Amino acid sequence: MGVAALAMACWLEPNPEFDGGSADDEVGTEDTSESGGGSESGSSEGGSSGDASSGDDTDTGTDTDTDTGMGDGSEEGDDDDDLCPEGLIDCDARVPGCESSVDDPETCGGCGHSCLFGGGFQDCDAGVCSASLDLDIQADTFVDGNMAQANFGSAPDLNVAIDQRQALIHLPLLDQLPEGAEIQSASLRIRIDAGGGAALDVFRVDEPWNPETVTWFSQPDLAPGMPVNYVTNDGTNNLDLGPLLELWGELPHGIAIRTMSPVLVTIRSAEHPSAIGPRLTLELSW
Repeated sequence: MGVAALAMACWLEPNPEFDGGSADDEVGTEDTSESGGGSESGSSEGGSSGDASSGDDTDTGTDTDTDTGMGDGSEEGDDDDDLCPEGLIDCDARVPGCESSVDDPETCGGCGHSCLFGGGFQDCDAGVCSASLDLDIQADTFVDGNMAQANFGSAPDLNVAIDQRQALIHLPLLDQLPEGAEIQSASLRIRIDAGGGAALDVFRVDEPWNPETVTWFSQPDLAPGMPVNYVTNDGTNNLDLGPLLELWGELPHGIAIRTMSPVLVTIRSAEHPSAIGPRLTLELSW
């Protein structure tokens, strides 16, 4: 009986070591679970925070780059945005662009292609400049072998004869043609007061000369080769300079007029009081 009671008492009395271990295990388990929960929370929070942060970074960075950076860059540098409407061009590379027209004589068909010629802007059509000009001769004279040191720059007439008298006429603007210019037509109007019917021989002048100082002794050289011949009459004559241009290409220093006729040919000069002196009519494109 005493042994049974003692055994019963031992069974009923709690074992501190056992209970403490259980308690510790339980607490530990709970702590671990809670800690695990904390990990879970941390993972969740970390994940959320990371995702949110990453999302914010992504949204902010991508949105900023797309909306602000790429958008701004696209507006200023995108080739499609820089294309001008038909008929307009951008010649100064500044915003706003497309300020010039391909039909504007200043930018005819493209930047740098100007129709400026002869003291003003000429016509522009489909990217091609064209001009039709009537130009009064400003520089002319004649030289006389019989008065070899005399200058006739202010004489009202140009005297041409077989006895060593020849006229010199400078053709305006033919020494200032635009690059790539093609001459469609060129003619010289002269007014003959005497000696009409004589054949005139026209040469290209190869050297510069000054109408106020040139004399028989200082006259410029002429291009070698055969001249172009013209048959004239009293009154107004229009000499087609096309054959001259075809033969020599250009006439930067003008022309010289001679004749084999024994009859004196008198041509009105630029200084003639009637104001009906030589005139160049020129049609060209470039």
